[in-house]
Amino acid sequence: MSGLLAGTETRVRLYDALNTLGGAREISLKTETLNPALCVVERVLPKAPASNIAVEFRLGGKDTPNPSGRFFVGENPVIDVLLPAEVQTGFLTVSVLDVSGNVFHLLPNISRQDNAVADLRANRTGPVPVRVAYDLAESAQHGGLAFRVDDSTLGKSRILVLHSSEPLFAGLRPTSESAVGFAEALKESSAKDIGLILSLDSKILLTAEP
Repeated sequence: MSGLLAGTETRVRLYDALNTLGGAREISLKTETLNPALCVVERVLPKAPASNIAVEFRLGGKDTPNPSGRFFVGENPVIDVLLPAEVQTGFLTVSVLDVSGNVFHLLPNISRQDNAVADLRANRTGPVPVRVAYDLAESAQHGGLAFRVDDSTLGKSRILVLHSSEPLFAGLRPTSESAVGFAEALKESSAKDIGLILSLDSKILLTAEP
């Protein structure tokens, strides 16, 4: 059995229930444990294929790659969305579904409203990185959202990247909102947006104690 679960206790209950029903049969659970907030949004995400758009992590202050996506308390996650050469048009919507139950909209947002791929590329060809979460020093000097991991937000967050042929939703979402509010917005806009979404890609960012 495979699927997404909100917590480890659910996995234990599921295994016990299947073990009772299965008798002598071997039970194999291939599940991913997220958190309740991520699961609320996961249920209403649009059905769209994955693409070659990638999410890459770097360590702020050092500018070193962090392919594991694991960051410790005190560290500054830097997030880039890598546009492959073939993605030349459309619009990007990038959000962080946070472990605390909030959603942070990295692109577009009130301070960065232009999310057209052509503008993000700025006449560059080939693969192009688009920074959506910045180094703290870079943010202080030039603007842009940046954050440091603290011990109140430990666990799994999901970076969600939607590539669409037109802008999504009726207008800009607030820079941050609850997972429940974002899920409601996804449901309300699904009929209008379903034909516009070209791909959906995501990656887990894990925050932990050192």
